[in-house]
Order: sequence, then C-alpha cells, then structure tokens
Amino acid sequence: MKVLMKPELTSEFIEELSSQIGEAGSTHEVILELLNRGIIKEKTVRNYLIIKKYPKALRENHNQSNAATSFLSYKYGISERTVYHILKEKRNDY
Repeated sequence: MKVLMKPELTSEFIEELSSQIGEAGSTHEVILELLNRGIIKEKTVRNYLIIKKYPKALRENHNQSNAATSFLSYKYGISERTVYHILKEKRNDY
C-alpha cells in the first residue's frame, strides 16, 4: 500500500535537500545524495529494478519465467528464491 507524503512534509524535505545540494542539483546528484544518506536503501533500488526489468527479461528468455528469474538472480547477485519473493511480495510497492 502506497502512502503519499503530506504536502508540508514534501516541501520541507525538498527544502532540506536543496540546502545540501543546491537548487540546481541534477536528478543524478539528488539520487546519489539520498542513497549516501541512507534515505533510500540500496535494497529498495535493487527491488525496484528487478520488478521493472522482469517483463523485458521474460521476453528475452522466450517467456520462460525460470530463465528470466535466473538471469535477474545472477545480475543482482541474489538467489532465485529472493527474486521470486520480490516479484510476488513487492510488485505493488512500485
């Protein structure tokens, strides 16, 4: 279930980040800053990428879910079981 931030929290958060990296911070700089501060976890990024890349991996592996899962498992250095768990339990988070 997604929870949206209250507008005042969003504004305050943006203001705080802007004071640290400047108003003209690129998307790349902002993401790196969030990762470096631990605000966004590496695991969250990995899970997001697995979910977003699964359809393409499935197509490239002739709709063989085992092959697609194996590919993603190897690419992200985690077990196939973990990939299955992410696809099943986290798919609605993103």
